[in-house]
Amino acid sequence: MDIAKTNKLYNSFDSLYRERFAPLESSNMPWGFQCGNGWYSLIEDMSAQIALLPASNTNSPPAISEISRNANGSLKVVVANTTLLIDRIVFATVEKSKTTCETCGFQFGFTSHNATQATKIECKRCVGYKLVTPPRRRRNPAQRDVRGVDPIVLKR
Repeated sequence: MDIAKTNKLYNSFDSLYRERFAPLESSNMPWGFQCGNGWYSLIEDMSAQIALLPASNTNSPPAISEISRNANGSLKVVVANTTLLIDRIVFATVEKSKTTCETCGFQFGFTSHNATQATKIECKRCVGYKLVTPPRRRRNPAQRDVRGVDPIVLKR
């Protein structure tokens, strides 16, 4: 995810993403969000729902320690200090990510397998955009080739 959207999430939900300052040995959040921009709205909705939950007296507040793409192409969310309600919200978000394009956020995405990249959830438009080569520029027959003057070699 690009840095502007990442910073917006960090600033909006500061306590939820507090592990972004943790060392890499204990959390993967310092790497940021390791997914495409299309899932931004899913992550923002999930974060807002978790932030609205009442604080539990027994546990410390929840903290998200990793958001990335799973091996099957769906969203992977790891939460510390979780409760049953938080697990349900995360599960619903992960299920929704299985049909949402990771690139553009279109709701009817499908699993895309590519030999050069990992498995991704993408829509037809995003997959087609990558597969189509740009059209070659056709030369206008009225135009002449623009090139330099041929060198003339004189022998004496």
